[in-house]
Amino acid sequence: MTAIIISCKSEKNPAPGGSCEEPFDITVSNIMPANCDAEDGSFEWTTNPTKNIASMTVGGQSVTVSSTVADLAAGIYELVLVAEDGCESTVNITIPSESGLTASLDQINATDCDVDNGSVSLSASGGTEPYTYDVDGSTNQTGSFEGLTFGDYTATIIDNNGCAATVNFNIDASVSFSTDVEPLIQNNCAVSGCHVSGTGRVVLADYNDIQSNANNIRQRVSTGVMPPQNSGYDLTQQQRDDIVCWVDAGAKNN
Repeated sequence: MTAIIISCKSEKNPAPGGSCEEPFDITVSNIMPANCDAEDGSFEWTTNPTKNIASMTVGGQSVTVSSTVADLAAGIYELVLVAEDGCESTVNITIPSESGLTASLDQINATDCDVDNGSVSLSASGGTEPYTYDVDGSTNQTGSFEGLTFGDYTATIIDNNGCAATVNFNIDASVSFSTDVEPLIQNNCAVSGCHVSGTGRVVLADYNDIQSNANNIRQRVSTGVMPPQNSGYDLTQQQRDDIVCWVDAGAKNN
């Protein structure tokens, strides 16, 4: 990271034996972030015009004069340079935090509709081990979570220094539109005289038709209205449950 920061100039606190002859600016560059709770940030500085620096302080601490300042934790530091001619200049530098901790999503298993048995496997790298994994308030140090229902989740991985990384994932339902739901609709609902073109009813010809009417289909299927009892078509309770589950899980084109 490079930043150009122009300092404020002042003529106070001249160096011993000197008086400020030529004010100067400080230019800060190559700001390197610090890992979480580590002291490995750094920055470099130069002056304009070039000056012989008699003393410098960083964050209120007197340090050896050097154009590179290292071993800094994340934070804001005041850099004060005093030149041999007595001129002084000050600038604030922000060292950002960069933990280096990254989260990975290794495996996701869908859940059945009648039991919450979805699962996910997570891993982490960087940062400082050991890692703690959190999914919806459940924590462990293995990164494996079971008994998940369908839906969206955010996992948080925290390393031993308290640095955190997050990863979002979705547990899908094991019911598939193409394998389970579409055949039921096409064979029992989108039939002659019902949900096909020319009947005056909602057409359920493909995924887009079915998805856009998913909530209505759910309501009618779950109450036994669809397909009508006198139509000659019928769905088992398991088939009805599968359609309801597919809708509740987001009515995806899976």
